[in-house]
Amino acid sequence: MNLYTKIIYSTMIPLLFVAIIGIFQMKHMINELDASLKKSYESQFEMVSSRLEDISKNQNYAVKIISSTRDIANAMEINDNSTLFEWGMNFMSDKIRYFIFLDNNGIVISRSPDEFRFGDNMSGSFVFKKLKMNSKYYGIAVIDGDEQLICGGVIKKYGEYPVGYVITYTPIDQKLSEILSMGIDGDVRYRSDTKQSLDALSDVHGEIKELNYTYMDNEVKNPTFHIHLNESSEHRNLIDLKNNLMRMSVITYSVILIILLVVFRIHFKPYKQMMISIQKFNRKETDILELKEELQEIKSNQNQEVSSVLNGLSGMIDMVQKNIALLNSKNDQLDRLSKTDGLTSLYNRLYLDSALASEVNRAARYGTSVSIILMDIDHFKKINDTFGHQTGDKVLIELSKLLLRNIRSTDITGRWGGEEFMIICTETNLHDAVMVGEKIHAILNCTELAETKVTVSMGIAELKQGENVNGIIKRADDAMYNAKLAGRNCIRT
Repeated sequence: MNLYTKIIYSTMIPLLFVAIIGIFQMKHMINELDASLKKSYESQFEMVSSRLEDISKNQNYAVKIISSTRDIANAMEINDNSTLFEWGMNFMSDKIRYFIFLDNNGIVISRSPDEFRFGDNMSGSFVFKKLKMNSKYYGIAVIDGDEQLICGGVIKKYGEYPVGYVITYTPIDQKLSEILSMGIDGDVRYRSDTKQSLDALSDVHGEIKELNYTYMDNEVKNPTFHIHLNESSEHRNLIDLKNNLMRMSVITYSVILIILLVVFRIHFKPYKQMMISIQKFNRKETDILELKEELQEIKSNQNQEVSSVLNGLSGMIDMVQKNIALLNSKNDQLDRLSKTDGLTSLYNRLYLDSALASEVNRAARYGTSVSIILMDIDHFKKINDTFGHQTGDKVLIELSKLLLRNIRSTDITGRWGGEEFMIICTETNLHDAVMVGEKIHAILNCTELAETKVTVSMGIAELKQGENVNGIIKRADDAMYNAKLAGRNCIRT
């Protein structure tokens, strides 16, 4: 093999090596980005499914309580509209918006919240027929001319004699869509064979998934919740940037190699020193910065033509360094985006899931304690409706700063979703976690956020032996729900 061929090979091999490494690095980062985005989508799909399940649990709970209450049975026997109305109103929430009490013949005795609307006959309705047949009902059916999420049961006196029926339902409307969409980057829409009132999912970019929630029995056919998640612009811009860099790098390397071949063929001898430097780099005796320094020394002692080639090599090295620095910067930016909430700069739901799983595993391995605090801003929708969403966002931001200032250095806090926040108290038992919650609660009660008085309801739970992540989260969420039922602005464990 002659010297010319050796120089060509010694030049091409390290350049191709660097190019291939760069291409594979970019491809690996894009694959990691896609996996992170998919995990984020799955987490948000699970959030919507969990909220639908939560609505069903609330409905079943309300029906179970009402159907087993002696006062209700007595009121049903004497058609006491007022008592039944008040009982229905006690269970009203965003998840349960209507109650209907029927006698054994399907005549409406009372409605909540429509106190003076009763006496109509529902004996021919799908729901009443199912209740007569099975003594309970849970599904999607038509009431008041529209499709509803419905749960119903029989009311028995002394647990034996049927005296009527109770039906609770939640309209499938824009308000339900907003509740299901809270905390996700997108929206939830409902469709069935008979209801096409919500906009069709067309001309959208992002991830779309159908959620066929299973009920006991449905009057309508093919009820489906369509979940549409918006595509992250930051992720898309980063992918485009990396693809452009990849194409630019390949083109640049190809052009440089062509130039080298032409120049080497015309000017052979002046490249002997350059060949030696490149061979040293190829043998990994020098790094890329040392190679650049050696090339610059050669340039000062050679003619203008050699200098032009060496300038091209130096420029290529500079571009490779610049591309690597840019990729590292974007990788750091991607890492921050994947862990933090864009509005509050706290950790996001995805990171909290991972951190809590790690703490639960550590507690199980070493026999230590871990507790979590779930908090929800009371009447946050009212703040948005009264003062506007900008004030609502400002409340979320200022509450986040307040939490960061008043938690311990070992605690982990983040935005759980919407107006909910979580604090992971590492190596902390329930008593100490309650002290952390009471401290924050006391500070918040004497502080205004965005010139507005804001209160929170907290649920606190300590990890039990053998319990998993979902178990401790559910107990904390149940405790927070009990705090809401207790009048809000309080702590429950």
